[in-house]
Amino acid sequence: MGDHMIPQQNSSVKLWGWVDNKKVTVTTSWNNQTYQVLTDKM
Repeated sequence: MGDHMIPQQNSSVKLWGWVDNKKVTVTTSWNNQTYQVLTDKM
């Protein structure tokens, strides 16, 4: 993922990275829907 990235319409996008014990929130710009996940300790 990066600035100005355009994902394929109607496709699944997997986001990944590293963080310890945090809540990650992603809000989509096209429908303003918010997704949240709690991370595990590395």
